[in-house]
Amino acid sequence: KAHQAMRLVWATAVRDGLVRRNVPGEVPPPRLPRTEARWFTPEEVTALRQAAGQHRYAPLLDFVAFTGLRISEALAIRWDDVTADAVRVTGSLTRTGKGIVRDDTKTTAGVRVIPLVPEAAAALRTRKATQAAERLKAGPAWHDTGLVFTTEAGSGA
Repeated sequence: KAHQAMRLVWATAVRDGLVRRNVPGEVPPPRLPRTEARWFTPEEVTALRQAAGQHRYAPLLDFVAFTGLRISEALAIRWDDVTADAVRVTGSLTRTGKGIVRDDTKTTAGVRVIPLVPEAAAALRTRKATQAAERLKAGPAWHDTGLVFTTEAGSGA
């Protein structure tokens, strides 16, 4: 972060004519040591699920916990991607300066099929019921995106 900040400061100084060259920009950034990913323990997942309680995004938390998907992939799941026993992962949602954008998955295969354990399937059933109620409440303001996890008005979460 310090290298990045220095590079940006020096780039501004070059642009403003205060220095002739961006010295930090010519130096490669330091390599950070690779660290092993830290996974939640079953006890931590249980505590997180209990803390979520009945929040409208609790099914999203359950779905991510029991499928192992990235949050951006889970947010991009469409109802058309869901079957009784599996979900197809075909994209990811990202927030950009232009709003929320759905991109294809980063894997070269393009599509992954994730089997649904009972807890993940239950989270989807809960979400479907909640979304149906939200659709009725929103009426004509509902924005039908086909996404599973949406705002109260149906747009991408």
